[in-house]
Formats: sequence, structure tokens, C-alpha cells
Amino acid sequence: MADPYSYVAPARVKAFLCPLGQIKKPTFANYVTRLHSVNEVRLGDITPDRRPEKSMFSPQGFPNGKVVYDFSTSWTDTDFMLLHDLEPWRQTLCVFALTTFSYNNDNDYYMHSLVKLRRVYSGPVLHKILVFGTPPDHEACNPDVIFIPSSRISTITSLGTIMCDLTSDFLAELSILASARQVAPFKSPGLKELDVPVKTQTGFKTFKVSLSRRDSGASLHSPTKSSSSGLSRKPTALSLSLSDKTKARQRGRMLKYVAGMYLIAGHWQDALREFTDAAISLKTAHDFLWLASALEGISVCLVLLSFLEIPVPIPTIALDLLPYSQAVEVTETLAATMSLLEFITDNTGSVLKYYSRSQGSPEESVPQTIYCETVLRYINFLTVIRLGGGWNPASINALVRDVDLPNNVTTASPSISTIVGWCNKVYATELHNLPMLSQFRIYGGLSSIYARNDLVRKRTFILREMLANLVKPLRRNNAINPGISHEYQNLRSLLDSLEPVFGIETVGFGWEKLRVSFLKTALELSEALDDYPGTIKYAGQLLSTSADVLNQAEQFSILRSIDMAAEKARRDGQGNLLSEYWDQNLLREITFLPSNTSIQPVKVTKKSTHANVFLHNPFEKKPAAKELALVENERSELVISLQNPFAFEVHIKKLEILTNDDEIVLQRVLNLNDIYIAPMSVFDLKFPVIPVGSGTLVIKGCKIQVANCEMKEFYLKKPTLCQNDKVKSVGLVKLLKNLSTAAAATTIQDEKLDVKTDNDSLNLTPQKYVVIPQQPILAYKETSLDQDWAMLLEGERQRFTLTVSNLSPVAAENVVLKLTDSITENLKHALQRKGLSAREIYDLEHALFEQQQPLKWIRNDVSETVSVPGYGQATFEIEITGRHDLEQAFVGIEYTAAADETWIRTLTVPINLTVTPSVELVNFELLPLQPNGNAANPELFRKLDPIKHCLLVLDVLNHLPTTAVDLRFKHAKGRTQQRIKPTCIARILVPIITTHTPSANDEGSSATEDNAALDAPIPSIVKTRQFVVDATLSSPEAALLARNVFWIREAILKQLQHGLLDWTTVVETKDDNNNVDDLFSFATEQPCETPRAGMLDLRAAPASVLTIDKKSVSLFRPSLVALTMTVEPATSTANGSAKANLTLSNHTYTIKVDLHNKLPHDVSGFVRVIPVHELATDASSPAGAGAGASGAINTNNTSKGGEYIYNGCLQRPVVRVPAGASRTVFATGFVFLDRGRYQFTSAFEMAPSSSTEVATVHSNIFAQRGSAVINVTI
Repeated sequence: MADPYSYVAPARVKAFLCPLGQIKKPTFANYVTRLHSVNEVRLGDITPDRRPEKSMFSPQGFPNGKVVYDFSTSWTDTDFMLLHDLEPWRQTLCVFALTTFSYNNDNDYYMHSLVKLRRVYSGPVLHKILVFGTPPDHEACNPDVIFIPSSRISTITSLGTIMCDLTSDFLAELSILASARQVAPFKSPGLKELDVPVKTQTGFKTFKVSLSRRDSGASLHSPTKSSSSGLSRKPTALSLSLSDKTKARQRGRMLKYVAGMYLIAGHWQDALREFTDAAISLKTAHDFLWLASALEGISVCLVLLSFLEIPVPIPTIALDLLPYSQAVEVTETLAATMSLLEFITDNTGSVLKYYSRSQGSPEESVPQTIYCETVLRYINFLTVIRLGGGWNPASINALVRDVDLPNNVTTASPSISTIVGWCNKVYATELHNLPMLSQFRIYGGLSSIYARNDLVRKRTFILREMLANLVKPLRRNNAINPGISHEYQNLRSLLDSLEPVFGIETVGFGWEKLRVSFLKTALELSEALDDYPGTIKYAGQLLSTSADVLNQAEQFSILRSIDMAAEKARRDGQGNLLSEYWDQNLLREITFLPSNTSIQPVKVTKKSTHANVFLHNPFEKKPAAKELALVENERSELVISLQNPFAFEVHIKKLEILTNDDEIVLQRVLNLNDIYIAPMSVFDLKFPVIPVGSGTLVIKGCKIQVANCEMKEFYLKKPTLCQNDKVKSVGLVKLLKNLSTAAAATTIQDEKLDVKTDNDSLNLTPQKYVVIPQQPILAYKETSLDQDWAMLLEGERQRFTLTVSNLSPVAAENVVLKLTDSITENLKHALQRKGLSAREIYDLEHALFEQQQPLKWIRNDVSETVSVPGYGQATFEIEITGRHDLEQAFVGIEYTAAADETWIRTLTVPINLTVTPSVELVNFELLPLQPNGNAANPELFRKLDPIKHCLLVLDVLNHLPTTAVDLRFKHAKGRTQQRIKPTCIARILVPIITTHTPSANDEGSSATEDNAALDAPIPSIVKTRQFVVDATLSSPEAALLARNVFWIREAILKQLQHGLLDWTTVVETKDDNNNVDDLFSFATEQPCETPRAGMLDLRAAPASVLTIDKKSVSLFRPSLVALTMTVEPATSTANGSAKANLTLSNHTYTIKVDLHNKLPHDVSGFVRVIPVHELATDASSPAGAGAGASGAINTNNTSKGGEYIYNGCLQRPVVRVPAGASRTVFATGFVFLDRGRYQFTSAFEMAPSSSTEVATVHSNIFAQRGSAVINVTI
């Protein structure tokens, strides 16, 4: 059955389903479910009846319409027979008898059943027998007997086709009914089913839906502006005679009845037209009851047409009847701007207004059932709109098709207060005047609405009201003689004697349904007889033994019965009737809430300080959890866990703590009474106390008094497994075994029934806590920072003071500062990651253990013990260093009460800080030292040996927008100072001493020892590491290169103040720039008011900046052999390179190459000489014409113009040069034919020796150190 209070219920066809023959209940329910799936039939799918007398509701008139069936298995026409004229949709128009196909049932059986069906249910216009499970080859013998194939061999389409045929017959029969009914007069239902007229609240005002006009659904087929059609004509106010009013009334009622028929038949446009015409006539005749019903029909038609997406105008008559539309201009404005949702809301107010005005005449007064159900239908309308998120297609579909919607409440939804306000409108009609069945229907509708809107408490109130109304008729009809009400004692004794039969002795024993049913019966009888002790007793037994099977409404009703009985007993002078609380496990747990970690005392134990030889000891005992301690004379909070398994609130009026120690007293801080525990929850009550005294505190439980219950002690207990006694008999058999037959027949004892518990099966588990003597309490007072905030530049150091005060009279001893920061924590987490290389591990360990931490406690005497006297103060000086990744910093202050105490407290003070970038290294590069002095400052590097030195290029960026920075640092060859302009990059050239000191004439040096130092493994700072395996390197060559890069980087940083460069901001603007070579300049330098200083940490540079490539590694690896080149005559050598200035002549010059072996064994191989001709730099010379100032190099070995000729081959073999010996391995003659500058480079390739070592020595200075180069100028 569909929702009887759906807003579109007047547009549904009531169809009664009844079983026929011997059909089982599950089978009948299955057939009903199949019919529910096809309850909606489109008129366009129906074959029309061609007979003229049956074509009034022809489906061709409105193909888009739908006939919606409301299938029901209960016959309700008897209750609403008087309402069929006013609301024809209440009449059951179809009767379908459902049966299962059987070969034993012939045509006569079906015809006889059909005749009987029409005789029993004579009111409906259509009677059909639906035979399910028919074989496919069976032929129909009667049009009123429909054979439906089984669902296994047919689809839902075939059943839909059958429903189309049934609907065609229904529309034809409905046409005959409507035509016949039009000629008869229409009467109002009157007050035949009411004792008094409907009473509404004085000054009723329509509840407005809280929707904005923009969100009210105006875009979803909003009513268009009224035109001059029949739906929008505006009647004129005429003064009619009595006979004319009677004619107008009968015509309006007839039109209204026909409109209701059109609405049922799916002709929604025709229904809207007829409702409009009926409203015009009924308004003229002042027939307010039928006019209100017609206005409601207009709203239903508009909703249905909006569902079909057919835009229609709102009838003008409906707009005229709105409370605030008096003038024609107002009506036209409303027709153009009002949305459908707003109109329905206002129109409902008009409907109720005219229902109220109809009460002037008893014959024409609105029945209370109609009034209440109209309000319920509109409340359902608001509920669907609320759950659907406003007026949208999903909400309209749910309204028409009665489908469930997910909870999608939005701002466009009607407010819950609006819905509650309309629900309260139903209470104003005094529902107790209605018959019991009508009351239950309306209460059920309200309960459903409250449930859909998640108003659980209101829904419970409705259900409790239904139960209360059941007892009143019993008392009013004298179901029990009031004269024997004083004999309730005997009745209670009789009920007590029946309790063991139903198993009410213990919780979870017996048949639940029978036990609950019996106790409910006993409770209702006790309430009817005003037996207050019995009411409290049986209500308590219901809660204590069957709370898990009672729903929310039942538990609320039982609680109310207990409260009312106790109150009435006090008024009647029977004293305070108190029952034992229904839940024996009210108290679940008692614990102390740990206080703030900054003041919570922690017990410290002495640990062994000797080194552990095992990194992991599986037999080591795990540290126990920290012991919770209470401090004397300090506030602590007890957390008392109280459970409420019931659906109602539990009111605790008094609560006390049970202890067994008189020396320690828990002084209450607040007087916590009147505690309410929410339904179906566990409530953690925070109970503040102050322990007075020290020692061990034992808490046994609580002493609690619940409202209308006795004061009872609840102990902390832990259930244990115990063996239950065997149950040999239950119920009446057990009772007869315990009592003799005579005693059971003659003696009935009145004894209190308690819930029995086995004390042996419960172990008391009191809570024990340590209460220590009074402790000091340190609190943060102030810092010397400006606005308590540290503003730092990256690398800058700043000192500030932190002041704390002692809030207790006890002095704080052994004060120690524990400084923590986010950098340290990040480094510790980074060290725990897997897959780190050996260099990354070293960098993390160096930053964690070798470098100074961002926070430092400045103390004059480290060994001095710091203390804070009672109610005194102490100031600490702290130094903080700015780091680019420093985000958080904390100062932890640990202290104790005395020097020998083991309980410590910690005060944690966060430091607010902001670190701004200052100076940053953006480029790091190694270059060989050029011998020709092409550097920017040749005087700086003129005296340096290019073999023993290299050039370090540092690009430093100044992030400060308006302040210049002076960068100063020492290196191996002196001191460097560089000024960097704001937002500029400065390039700094630093000479670096390489790891080896080879020389061409150094016979005693060993290059292999220097290379072995570069090949050493990367160390680990943490000595407890057993192995450091670099899993990121894939080959031995990569591992060797990584070790070389590491040691070269360490050597460079060692020469640069271990990577820490000092910088200072410029106080005054200077004219000289100190030879600053800025690459970029974006800002103007301004003086800084106060100089600020810091350090640039080169190790903190990103890995992508601080890189050393393979080419740079060769600068630090010494050559295994040394080559020297000379030219005879006129040659001079210096540092492995030679320069010669020759004149152009026909003389022959000799170029020699000498090789010096630095290896401990003989070497052999090949020596090559590579000549390169550079064009003449003289512009006047023929060869140099058009050349630049620096000349162009001709790298082609073949002379274009015959610049030079040589004698012999430029490659010679070298055989067995002894260890440490020198030999001339190449000599040849050259003749120069043209002017210019010539460069000769020699290279030696070592042949494989016994150790399979192969080496290649390149003498090109730009590619490899240890080379031999000679420059010849002609």
C-alpha cells in the first residue's frame, strides 16, 4: 500500500486486492509485489474504448497522463463512505481477486467466484480475477478473468500489457459512473463522525517555507503568466439570489466531482480546468468546504503537470483567493513571479482558511479527518522537498511515485521548524474526539513524518501518546470495576505468582516475546487500577530484564509510567515509592584523567650507564608504562564512566566516591548533581577533586542515586568465567518442585522480586593511585623577544632570555633545559630511512652530532645547579641560530621538588620564530688554474703552481632586498672579502690546494699514496654502526668516484673554515665595491641601521649545487708520469710548460719530450705530439688579417698553406723507463713556414704491465693536469 498521506494521493486509484481460493500467504504477498511493480500505467499505452458512452476518459485526450494504482489488502470503504462525494479518490474503484492457476478450476468456478465478488464488494466499478502461473498455451474464456503467465517465462512487460488492458476497462466503467453521478445531487459529509467541530488555534497564520525566490524551484516549470484562457479568467463579484446560489453550488460540486474523476483517470489537464471552473462557481455560492477541496485539487494538478514537464499557468481564481491578493494588479504580479512551491505553500493556507470558515453550518462543516489528513499531506510534501534538497526533479519524482529519497538537506530545503510547526497544527484539532482507528491512523502518519525527519524524540512522544490513549477508553467504558480498585493487592500477588512461569527471574532467561507481553499486560492493568507500587515494579522489571528487546517508544512509555506513579503516590500520601535501579552495571570504570604533560609528574629510574655490547638484546625487559601520580593539594579530574543502555535519559541526582582510606580525603571542587546521561551511550563524567594527604589512594566505586530510585553502591568489578549450575527444569515445573501442591493452591506470598547476581562470579577490582607530596609548579612568564617573536636571518645568531615563575611554595630543584627543534627531529627521521647512500648518512650524522644545534643554553658555569625558590622567578639565556628549515623550536624545562626526588615535571615553552633567507650559495664549480694568466685578477694567481692548485668558483646570492652584505672568510692562501649588493649574485674565485704536490723534478714524491687517500671508504660518525653499505651505487667505478668526490669535498671545506663563511650586513654605503663582480643587479643598496652578522654554511647547500663532477676529480688525482717539452734553440721551461719566441727563417728547430716515471715499476707505452696552429694576432700580417685580438685556433693538423713541416713521425714508442728515472722519449725537427703562434701538446699512453694497469696521461692543460705544453711564436 502506498503512503496514504502522500500529497498526490487524490490522483491514485484505490484498488483492493483479495485472495481467491486456497492460496498461501507468501504466494499472495508475491503476487501483490508483482502488481506493485506495474502500478503506473501511461495513457498513451492504453487502447481506447470506441463506444461513445464510455469515452469520457478516453486516453487519447491526454496521452502523457498516467493512471496510478494504490493497491491495498484492507477494505476501508466503510470508514469513508460519507466522504466519497467530496473526495471521490477515497472510494475503492477496483477489486482484483488473486489466485493461482489450477486445472481443477474451470470456467464455471471463475464465473461463480466473479458473481460472488461483485455481490460482496458492490461499490467498485471494476471486478477482475487475476490468475497467476498460467501455462503459455492456456486460452482466456472470460474477459473478466485475466490469466497471467508465470514470472519465470514472462517479463514485466507482459504484466504491464495486462495492466494496460485492465486500465482500458477501468476508464470505460469510470465514464459510466461519472455520467450517472452527475445527475444526482451532491451532499457534504457533515459532522456525523465527529462529536465536536474542528477546533483550530486562534489567529492561525500560514507557516511560510523558508525558501528564497531564487531557490524555490521557479526554473522547474514555474507557472506562466495567466492568459485569457479558461484557466485564467477572473470572475466578477455578483450578488445572487438564493436559488442562483443553490444552482451555482450544485454546478460547482458537480464540476469538482468530475475534476476528481479526471484526476483519477490521469487527465490532469482536464482535471485542472474542471477544478478551476468548480472553484469559480463554489466561490460565488460561498460553499467553503467544497471550495477548499477544489483549491487543493488545483495544487495537486499543478504538481503532476510539473512532473510531466508541462508548463501551465496558475489559475487566476487560485491567486485571487490567496490572503494577500486583493487587487487585480497584485494578482497579475503574482501570476508572473510566483513559483509553484510558493503557490502551494500559500494555497495550503487558503485551503485551511476556507475549511475553518466552513464550520458555520454543521451540515457543511469540514470533517476532522479531512482537515487533519490535508495537513498531513502537506507536511509529507514539505518532508519530501526537504529530503530532496529543494524543488528539483528528484523531489518531484519522489512526490509522484512515492519513492524513498536519500537525506540531501540543503539550504534550499524547508526548515525543520516549519515542518514541526505544521505537525503541531494537527494537535490543535483535539484528536481524542476521533474514533480509535482514526486516531491511530493520524498518529501513525505523524510518527512516520517524524521518523523521516529524524525527529526521534517527537516520534517517541507520538507512540507513547497512542499507548496512553488505549487505557483511557478502558477506564471510560468501565472495563474494570472502579469499586474494586482497593483490591489491587490481590491482583498484584496473582501476577507475581505467574512470573516464574514466564521466566522473569533472571536476565536473558525464558521466551522473550512471552515475557515482554506478560509484563506489558501487568503494567497496563496496574496503571488502569492506579496501582502505583505495581506500576513501578513491573515497569522496572521490563527495563531490567527486557531492555534489549524493547524499542525506543516502549522504553519512553515505561519510564513515564514510573515517574507518574511515583508522583501520584506522593500526592496521595503513600510516601516516596523508590525502586531499585534497573541496570546493575551503571558504573563501568573510574580513572584519573592525566593532567597537562607540562605539569604531570613522571617517575624517573636510574639506568645503567655502561656501554652495551649488543645493538639489540631480545632478552631486555621492555620499559613499563609511566605511572600516574596524584599531587597533594592539586586539582585532579576523575573520569567516571557511566553507561545508559536505555533509550531515554537517565537522571542521576546524587553521586559520591567510595574509598577505603581515611588518611587521604578527596575534596570535591564542584557540587556535581543532576547529571543526565544521553540514551544508548556511555557518559564520561569529569569529577574534579583535590587529594588531601599523601600515600596510596584506593577507590572502590561510587554511591549513586538515580531519580525515583534508591541510593545504591556500585563497585568496580570485573566479570570472571564461572561454571553455572545445571538447569534441570524451568517455568511451571520448577515452581511445582519448589512448592508443595497445597501451598501453591492456597498460599500466595507477596515478596519483592530482585534481579539476582552471583557475588562469587564477580571480582572487586578497586583502583589504586599514588598521592605524592606537594610539588613545585613552574609557569612561563615572559621573554625578552620583541612581541615574543624571534625574527632571524638565515645563519644569524640571536640571544634572548626566558623567565619562568614558581606558582607553589615548594622550591624547584635540578632545573635542566631540554632544547628541541624541528631540524633535529627531521634529521632523526631522515636517518631512519632506508636506501641512503654513505655520503648522505655522513651528512646527516654530521649535521646531527657535529654541528651546533639551532638552540643553545648559555651558562656561565655548566656544573652549577639551577633552582627556583618558592613563589620565585628564574631567567635563562638562550641562543638561537637561524636555519632555512627551522620551523618550530621548544624549550623544555625539567625540574624536581628536591635533589633526591625521583618525580620530575616538564614545562614546555614554544618559541615563535620566523627565519628569512639571507645569503645562499647558488653555484659551486672547480676549474684548473690557467698558466697564461687569463683570470680576472692575474696578480692573485700568478705565483701559484697550476699543478698544485686549482680554482674554486663560488656564486653567492644576497636575498636581502635593500641591504648589502660583506662576505669574509679565510682559505689556504689568505683571506677573501666580497661585498654583495642587494638581490645580486657575486662570483668569488678561491685558490684551492689539491691533495697532491707533484713536481717534475720531485724524485721522492709518491703519487700512489695520494690516490690511496682519495680511495679511502667514507667514514661514519656514529661508532655503533657495524656496516655502512651504499646500496645506491651500481658499479665499482661509481663507488670509487663517490669516495673521491667525498674526500675532495671534505678537503675543500676544510680549507674554507670548514664550510662556515662569515657575513655581515653593511651599515653605511661605501663608494668602492671591493672589486665585486656582480652578475645581476636588481635593487639599490641602502644602509642597514644595525649591523647583523651570521654564517653561511656551505654544507647546507642543496646537493644539486654542491657537486663535483668527474672532470673536477682529475684535478685532485696526481699524474703517474710527468712530461716536459723543450725547443732547441731559444727555449725556456717553467712549471712543466715551455714558451719560445723564434724568428721566421729556414733553420730547423728540435722539439724534445722528456718523461719522468713516478711509479714504483717500469713503464712502457707510446708518446704523441699534437701540433696546433693559431692564427697570427698581428692584424697587419697576412696571416692575421681579419683575425680577432685573441686569435683563432686552427685545430686541423694538416697545414692548409704549409705553415710548418716536420721530420719523421709524431708518435714514438717508449720502452721500459725504470722507476724514478727520466728519459728523452721524443725528438724531431720542425721548420716553420708562416708567422703565427703554435702550440705543441704531448700525451703518453701507458702499455699494460704485469698488474694489468693501463693509464693515459693527457698533457692538454684544459683537459688533464700533469701535461706538457710548449708555445712557439714566430
